[in-house]
Amino acid sequence: MFPSLPHTKNILSSLDVLVDGRFEQDLLDLKLKFRGSRNQRVLDIPQTLKQWEIVRSTAVDDNDMYIHRDSPEIERFWHLFKKEE
Repeated sequence: MFPSLPHTKNILSSLDVLVDGRFEQDLLDLKLKFRGSRNQRVLDIPQTLKQWEIVRSTAVDDNDMYIHRDSPEIERFWHLFKKEE
């Protein structure tokens, strides 16, 4: 599943949720649950691993406040998470 990062699956499978995205000061919002800025997502890790696509946590009821912003890290590291054929 994660050929370049052999321990990643073990680490991720021990999580229920993961906050995804770097903190952006200009998107700071203290009303958000479990995160600090509006560009961050709360992911449901068991469902994400099961479906092999990003699944947002339903435990957070403020997902409509999310603002998408591309991250430079995605371009550098996306290949590490490529699905094994």
